[in-house]
Amino acid sequence: GKGSTFHFTMQVGVSLNPAPVLEHTNLQGLSVLMADDNPTNRRWLEDILTRWGMNPTVASDGREALALINDPAHEYDLILLDGQMPELSGFDVAEAMAGRPHLIGSTVMMLTSGGQRGDAARCKALGVGGYLVKPVSQSELYDAIMLTLAEHDRVTQPAPLDDPNPPPELQVVTRHTVTESRLRCKVLLAEDNPVNQKLAVRLLEKMGHSVKVANNGQEALNMTAQEDFDLVLMDMQMPVMGGVDATMAIRQREKTEGGHLPIIAMTANAMQGDKETCIEAGMDGYVSKPINTALMAAEMARVWGAPKVPKKAVPAPKPAPVEPVDEVLPDLDSAQALERFGGDAELLHEIAEAFRADASVRVAELEAAIAAENGPALIHAGHSLMGSAGNLSALNLYRLAQRLEHSGKVADFNSAKTTFALLPNALQRLDSALRSVPRQ
Repeated sequence: GKGSTFHFTMQVGVSLNPAPVLEHTNLQGLSVLMADDNPTNRRWLEDILTRWGMNPTVASDGREALALINDPAHEYDLILLDGQMPELSGFDVAEAMAGRPHLIGSTVMMLTSGGQRGDAARCKALGVGGYLVKPVSQSELYDAIMLTLAEHDRVTQPAPLDDPNPPPELQVVTRHTVTESRLRCKVLLAEDNPVNQKLAVRLLEKMGHSVKVANNGQEALNMTAQEDFDLVLMDMQMPVMGGVDATMAIRQREKTEGGHLPIIAMTANAMQGDKETCIEAGMDGYVSKPINTALMAAEMARVWGAPKVPKKAVPAPKPAPVEPVDEVLPDLDSAQALERFGGDAELLHEIAEAFRADASVRVAELEAAIAAENGPALIHAGHSLMGSAGNLSALNLYRLAQRLEHSGKVADFNSAKTTFALLPNALQRLDSALRSVPRQ
């Protein structure tokens, strides 16, 4: 019945090289010059940078890059150089850049196919802020760019005139830096689809996060009242209580209890107006399903890594059209699925096992909903099957599930029967395609 009073003393030093703070929470609109002599690498980089909202200019070798850099009419926020180009390597270009006044604000990163001893020291001497050895994943590249931009800001920030300390030294961002700086947070995943649950949990755990699962919005509301979480990934469409209602209830509770729990919406049907609905409900971000690992990680970094940024959501993609059933689509896009799973074939097979167990349940729900001409039940079962198929890149099954969901919305049960009759064969072909994917 009595409390305790205690204290302790710690003596700690001040780090001379504190971890950089991620000031750049959005890459939208940044001007980038990228130089690589490999056309495949150029296309991959250009596509990624463009999808992140950046404005890339492409150079096919060191001489072309240097000509673009030397033009004072063009300034670049970021310069990505291939370290091993013929004639002029990335290091040669970086060395030739020295002393250009219009490049003071530019951040330089080096991507190389083969790291050499002393490369990091050479980067530091040349003012190159980031150094990555290929191959590099999208999420790793994104994190490295964010950290390198932040480090550039730290070093170039003007010091007070009376500051007795020496100017800060540039710390080169490497793969090790990215690994050490990745977000580690406690995530609540609110998702009712067991296949989507399993996939999202595995991907989040591979990023280093700890995850707990709520099967619907009501469970999420209860769990956030009983336990502290750093962030919530909230599915929009769930039974018992949907994501919008759960978010509004959490925000209402925060009015009396204080605090602000970051919430990111997740939806497989990105319809016009969803973004506005999420913002009005009090959500902080928005990602679409099927899950894209890099985009999900980027949105989590933006929302949780920079909570003081005013709320805004990632623009919702346009709704996918309901395609005719007779159009031929592949049963499985294994390359796309493996890219979504970060190249982890074992994870693909693990999710496939969960899908097989869940698919039989969804098929039974669909059959019962069609027989009872129950529109809402048909919508829910079709939507769930569509979400699972999307995460596996099962394109034909995704299309069929999409048609079934649409049939439920318009109460067209004759069309639903026609589409449902195609499911057994589609599922059998998908199963064969999944089993044929190599595990290594």
